[in-house]
Amino acid sequence: MPGLRRAVSGGERLPDRVYDGFADRYGVCIGQAYGTTESGVVAADPTGWYGPGWLW
Repeated sequence: MPGLRRAVSGGERLPDRVYDGFADRYGVCIGQAYGTTESGVVAADPTGWYGPGWLW
């Protein structure tokens, strides 16, 4: 996927192995979004800069 620039995951905390494996394979960090998407995301990191577990 040479044109891939962003990837975002919603729901529960993304496992480290998924975050790291995706970044290694595609060269893009997965950002995470927290909160109910139906009523508004509470916090989001679309760049993937902070990675899983940053808030814990």
